[in-house]
Amino acid sequence: MGTETLQRTFFAAYLPRFSKNNKGIIIDATSLPNQIHIPLTAWGRSGEEIDKQIRFLLVVDKSSEEPLFFRHYAGNIVDVSTLKTTIDELNVYGIKETYIYLDAGYFSEDNINDLYTSRMNFLTRLPSIRVLYKELIKKYVDSLEKYENMVRYGKRGLFIKQTNIELFGDKCC
Repeated sequence: MGTETLQRTFFAAYLPRFSKNNKGIIIDATSLPNQIHIPLTAWGRSGEEIDKQIRFLLVVDKSSEEPLFFRHYAGNIVDVSTLKTTIDELNVYGIKETYIYLDAGYFSEDNINDLYTSRMNFLTRLPSIRVLYKELIKKYVDSLEKYENMVRYGKRGLFIKQTNIELFGDKCC
């Protein structure tokens, strides 16, 4: 992955070609379990597993599907705490997106409020441990699996129902 100086030099040269896309970015991270004795290897949770790991974050341009940015960090750092830093770093390189697709691991009141403040649109999966998730499931479970709620996703069919909600004081859908 190289030194931080090498990475910054690379991103400074590579990212300007994407700075005007504004078609959205996808931010996600994954765990890289390992038993290597280096400072980045740390105990962390990935799904239901607790393992020694390094975390690897990747930002992808939604339109071109090309990687824009990556970084690694210690295995004990959780995704939710990396979003603001990642967006700030992208801004330094001229990537000022207005739409972000996020995994549920980035969902927190602070992150959502930061996105609202930045006037950044986003799509995220609501974590199943949230009260709002449970309330929505309870309210719509009986009417969800109807033909009018079915959408094609690759070779699969999914049931999706759009509804307006209040999320941390702001109305969204």
